[in-house]
Amino acid sequence: MHDCLNRFKRHLHYERGLSEHTIKAYCRDIEGFRRFLALRIKREDPSVEDLRKVDLRVLRAFLAGLGNCLLYTSDAADEEDSVDLGGRRII
Repeated sequence: MHDCLNRFKRHLHYERGLSEHTIKAYCRDIEGFRRFLALRIKREDPSVEDLRKVDLRVLRAFLAGLGNCLLYTSDAADEEDSVDLGGRRII
């Protein structure tokens, strides 16, 4: 899975032209999901095949585990009631 993440990071940088901060934020999100999936399947490093088996139920369980922290794009959140995370906001 680490090879896939490295290719994704290169894609975000060279093809999409995203900033380092945005790429790091994406990678933190992906790493959080990877850790969640590893615990769920009881294997330290989930494979690409494990990722292919992820369904809506698994994604909902992951999101439920995040608690009350909601992320929105910058224009979807009010400046006064949220914290900017480089293009996303915590509400």
